[in-house]
Amino acid sequence: MSDERARWDGLSSSETARRLSRDGPNELPTPSPPSMPRLLLAQFVHFYALMLWVATGLAVIGDLPSQVLPSC
Repeated sequence: MSDERARWDGLSSSETARRLSRDGPNELPTPSPPSMPRLLLAQFVHFYALMLWVATGLAVIGDLPSQVLPSC
């Protein structure tokens, strides 16, 4: 063990209190929630949405919209 104050059966209560007051609680900060633009972007770039984008692109390249939609 690198710390001479640590024992094999754990820290003493006084050492625990000292470290808690010095370093604070052993907790990770809560991450912030994703922003609305990021949530919106996530709707367009997940796997199935990307498959639909590719299918749309292939349909446009193949001129499918002009074959399906009635000409006005």
